[in-house]
Amino acid sequence: MESIFGRINRPYEELKELFASWQQEADQFLVYEHTPDDGCKNLHCHILALNITSRKKLYDRQIWKALNLSGSANFGFDKYKPGLNTVAYMSKGIFDPKINKSFDLDFIIEQKKIGYIKDDKKNKESKKVKKETYWDVIEAVRSKANVHNVLRKDEFGHVISVPSYSFDNVYTLLMAELEIKKIRSSEFDLNRWLTTILRQDFCAGRNIREKLKKNYFPDV
Repeated sequence: MESIFGRINRPYEELKELFASWQQEADQFLVYEHTPDDGCKNLHCHILALNITSRKKLYDRQIWKALNLSGSANFGFDKYKPGLNTVAYMSKGIFDPKINKSFDLDFIIEQKKIGYIKDDKKNKESKKVKKETYWDVIEAVRSKANVHNVLRKDEFGHVISVPSYSFDNVYTLLMAELEIKKIRSSEFDLNRWLTTILRQDFCAGRNIREKLKKNYFPDV
Protein backbone atom coordinates (compact mmCIF):
# COMPACT_ATOMS: atom_id res chain seq x y z
CA MET A 1 0.00 0.00 0.00
CA GLU A 2 1.11 3.57 -0.58
CA SER A 3 0.05 7.04 0.46
CA ILE A 4 -0.26 10.12 -1.71
CA PHE A 5 -0.58 13.87 -1.34
CA GLY A 6 -1.77 15.99 -4.25
CA ARG A 7 -3.85 18.80 -5.63
CA ILE A 8 -6.47 19.32 -8.31
CA ASN A 9 -7.16 22.79 -9.69
CA ARG A 10 -10.94 22.53 -9.48
CA PRO A 11 -13.50 23.64 -6.86
CA TYR A 12 -14.67 21.03 -4.39
CA GLU A 13 -18.23 21.11 -5.76
CA GLU A 14 -16.97 19.82 -9.12
CA LEU A 15 -15.00 17.00 -7.50
CA LYS A 16 -17.06 15.79 -4.54
CA GLU A 17 -18.46 12.76 -6.40
CA LEU A 18 -14.93 11.78 -7.42
CA PHE A 19 -13.70 12.20 -3.84
CA ALA A 20 -16.60 10.13 -2.53
CA SER A 21 -15.35 7.18 -4.59
CA TRP A 22 -11.68 7.82 -3.80
CA GLN A 23 -12.13 7.75 -0.06
CA GLN A 24 -13.35 4.18 -0.36
CA GLU A 25 -9.88 3.25 -1.63
CA ALA A 26 -7.95 4.65 1.38
CA ASP A 27 -7.71 3.91 5.10
CA GLN A 28 -7.55 7.64 5.82
CA PHE A 29 -8.64 10.41 3.49
CA LEU A 30 -8.58 14.22 3.75
CA VAL A 31 -9.72 16.93 1.35
CA TYR A 32 -9.28 20.68 1.81
CA GLU A 33 -10.42 23.39 -0.56
CA HIS A 34 -8.23 26.49 -0.88
CA THR A 35 -10.05 29.69 -1.74
CA PRO A 36 -8.83 33.25 -2.40
CA ASP A 37 -8.99 33.78 1.39
CA ASP A 38 -5.43 32.45 1.55
CA GLY A 39 -4.19 34.51 -1.39
CA CYS A 40 -4.53 31.91 -4.16
CA LYS A 41 -5.83 33.01 -7.55
CA ASN A 42 -8.01 29.98 -8.30
CA LEU A 43 -10.05 27.57 -6.24
CA HIS A 44 -8.30 24.22 -5.87
CA CYS A 45 -8.33 21.16 -3.64
CA HIS A 46 -5.61 19.29 -1.77
CA ILE A 47 -5.96 15.57 -1.14
CA LEU A 48 -4.21 13.34 1.37
CA ALA A 49 -4.87 9.61 0.98
CA LEU A 50 -3.13 7.17 3.32
CA ASN A 51 -2.78 3.46 2.53
CA ILE A 52 -4.65 3.36 -0.74
CA THR A 53 -5.51 -0.05 -2.09
CA SER A 54 -4.66 0.79 -5.69
CA ARG A 55 -3.12 3.94 -7.09
CA LYS A 56 -4.38 2.99 -10.54
CA LYS A 57 -7.97 3.48 -9.44
CA LEU A 58 -7.13 7.11 -8.72
CA TYR A 59 -5.95 7.55 -12.30
CA ASP A 60 -8.96 6.32 -14.21
CA ARG A 61 -8.59 8.06 -17.57
CA GLN A 62 -12.32 8.29 -18.10
CA ILE A 63 -12.66 10.28 -14.87
CA TRP A 64 -9.98 12.78 -15.88
CA LYS A 65 -11.45 13.06 -19.37
CA ALA A 66 -14.92 13.74 -18.00
CA LEU A 67 -13.53 16.48 -15.76
CA ASN A 68 -11.49 17.93 -18.63
CA LEU A 69 -8.32 17.61 -16.57
CA SER A 70 -4.94 16.91 -18.07
CA GLY A 71 -1.35 17.97 -17.54
CA SER A 72 0.57 19.15 -14.48
CA ALA A 73 -1.05 22.60 -14.67
CA ASN A 74 -4.35 21.08 -13.55
CA PHE A 75 -3.36 18.37 -11.10
CA GLY A 76 -0.38 16.73 -9.48
CA PHE A 77 0.27 13.90 -7.04
CA ASP A 78 3.33 12.73 -5.15
CA LYS A 79 4.13 10.16 -2.51
CA TYR A 80 3.16 11.33 0.97
CA LYS A 81 6.23 12.20 3.06
CA PRO A 82 5.68 11.60 6.80
CA GLY A 83 7.19 14.15 9.14
CA LEU A 84 6.12 17.22 7.16
CA ASN A 85 3.34 19.55 8.31
CA THR A 86 1.17 18.42 5.43
CA VAL A 87 -2.19 18.81 7.17
CA ALA A 88 -1.14 22.18 8.61
CA TYR A 89 -0.36 23.31 5.08
CA MET A 90 -3.70 21.99 3.84
CA SER A 91 -5.55 23.95 6.52
CA LYS A 92 -3.55 27.17 5.99
CA GLY A 93 -4.67 28.03 9.51
CA ILE A 94 -8.14 29.02 8.30
CA PHE A 95 -9.73 26.07 6.49
CA ASP A 96 -11.56 22.99 7.77
CA PRO A 97 -11.59 19.74 5.81
CA LYS A 98 -14.31 19.15 3.25
CA ILE A 99 -13.84 15.41 3.79
CA ASN A 100 -12.27 13.72 6.80
CA LYS A 101 -12.13 9.97 6.86
CA SER A 102 -10.55 8.47 9.98
CA PHE A 103 -8.33 11.41 11.00
CA ASP A 104 -8.58 12.30 14.70
CA LEU A 105 -10.50 15.55 15.19
CA ASP A 106 -8.07 16.82 17.85
CA PHE A 107 -5.21 16.27 15.38
CA ILE A 108 -7.07 18.28 12.72
CA ILE A 109 -7.62 21.14 15.18
CA GLU A 110 -3.98 21.19 16.29
CA GLN A 111 -2.72 21.17 12.72
CA LYS A 112 -4.99 24.10 11.90
CA LYS A 113 -3.35 26.06 14.73
CA ILE A 114 0.06 25.37 13.17
CA GLY A 115 -1.15 26.34 9.71
CA TYR A 116 -0.63 29.70 8.09
CA ILE A 117 -2.06 32.17 5.62
CA LYS A 118 0.24 33.00 2.75
CA ASP A 119 1.56 36.56 2.95
CA ASP A 120 0.61 38.78 0.07
CA LYS A 121 3.33 40.41 -1.98
CA LYS A 122 3.02 43.72 -0.18
CA ASN A 123 3.55 42.14 3.23
CA LYS A 124 6.51 40.18 1.94
CA GLU A 125 8.13 43.34 0.65
CA SER A 126 7.63 45.09 3.98
CA LYS A 127 9.25 42.19 5.85
CA LYS A 128 12.34 42.07 3.69
CA VAL A 129 15.52 43.14 5.40
CA LYS A 130 16.78 46.27 3.70
CA LYS A 131 19.93 45.52 1.78
CA GLU A 132 22.80 47.89 2.33
CA THR A 133 23.62 49.89 -0.79
CA TYR A 134 26.55 51.89 -2.05
CA TRP A 135 24.71 55.08 -1.10
CA ASP A 136 24.09 53.86 2.47
CA VAL A 137 27.86 53.92 3.04
CA ILE A 138 28.07 57.47 1.66
CA GLU A 139 25.31 58.74 3.93
CA ALA A 140 26.73 56.98 7.00
CA VAL A 141 30.16 58.56 6.53
CA ARG A 142 28.78 62.00 5.70
CA SER A 143 26.59 61.98 8.83
CA LYS A 144 29.67 61.41 11.02
CA ALA A 145 32.25 63.46 9.16
CA ASN A 146 33.66 66.69 10.57
CA VAL A 147 32.46 69.48 8.30
CA HIS A 148 33.21 73.15 8.83
CA ASN A 149 32.87 76.23 6.71
CA VAL A 150 35.91 78.09 5.37
CA LEU A 151 36.32 81.23 3.30
CA ARG A 152 37.40 80.69 -0.27
CA LYS A 153 37.32 82.62 -3.52
CA ASP A 154 35.09 81.38 -6.27
CA GLU A 155 36.11 81.39 -9.95
CA PHE A 156 35.10 85.04 -10.23
CA GLY A 157 37.22 86.12 -7.27
CA HIS A 158 34.34 86.57 -4.86
CA VAL A 159 34.90 85.46 -1.25
CA ILE A 160 32.38 82.80 -0.25
CA SER A 161 31.81 80.50 2.74
CA VAL A 162 32.03 76.85 1.68
CA PRO A 163 31.93 73.42 3.40
CA SER A 164 35.25 71.69 3.98
CA TYR A 165 36.09 68.12 5.00
CA SER A 166 39.17 66.64 6.60
CA PHE A 167 40.46 63.92 4.26
CA ASP A 168 41.96 61.89 7.12
CA ASN A 169 38.71 62.07 9.06
CA VAL A 170 36.63 60.94 6.06
CA TYR A 171 39.05 58.13 5.20
CA THR A 172 39.05 56.81 8.78
CA LEU A 173 35.26 56.90 8.97
CA LEU A 174 34.96 55.16 5.60
CA MET A 175 37.28 52.34 6.67
CA ALA A 176 35.31 51.88 9.88
CA GLU A 177 31.97 51.81 8.04
CA LEU A 178 33.17 49.22 5.54
CA GLU A 179 34.41 47.07 8.41
CA ILE A 180 31.10 47.33 10.26
CA LYS A 181 29.11 46.39 7.15
CA LYS A 182 31.66 43.75 6.15
CA ILE A 183 32.02 45.20 2.65
CA ARG A 184 34.98 44.22 0.50
CA SER A 185 36.69 46.98 -1.43
CA SER A 186 39.33 47.64 -4.05
CA GLU A 187 41.24 50.82 -4.84
CA PHE A 188 38.61 51.55 -7.49
CA ASP A 189 35.82 51.17 -4.90
CA LEU A 190 37.59 53.45 -2.45
CA ASN A 191 38.02 56.09 -5.14
CA ARG A 192 34.31 55.93 -5.88
CA TRP A 193 33.30 56.36 -2.24
CA LEU A 194 35.83 59.10 -1.54
CA THR A 195 35.01 60.99 -4.72
CA THR A 196 31.29 60.91 -3.95
CA ILE A 197 31.79 62.01 -0.34
CA LEU A 198 34.40 64.69 -0.99
CA ARG A 199 32.76 66.21 -4.05
CA GLN A 200 30.78 68.35 -1.59
CA ASP A 201 34.06 69.84 -0.38
CA PHE A 202 34.78 73.07 -2.27
CA CYS A 203 38.50 72.40 -2.90
CA ALA A 204 38.18 68.67 -3.54
CA GLY A 205 35.22 69.28 -5.81
CA ARG A 206 37.19 71.79 -7.88
CA ASN A 207 40.13 69.37 -8.14
CA ILE A 208 37.79 66.62 -9.35
CA ARG A 209 36.32 69.01 -11.86
CA GLU A 210 39.73 70.06 -13.19
CA LYS A 211 40.91 66.46 -13.57
CA LEU A 212 37.78 65.55 -15.48
CA LYS A 213 38.07 68.65 -17.62
CA LYS A 214 41.63 67.71 -18.63
CA ASN A 215 40.47 64.21 -19.55
CA TYR A 216 37.77 65.52 -21.84
CA PHE A 217 39.48 68.75 -23.01
CA PRO A 218 43.23 68.08 -22.81
CA ASP A 219 44.16 70.99 -25.11
CA VAL A 220 42.21 73.69 -23.28
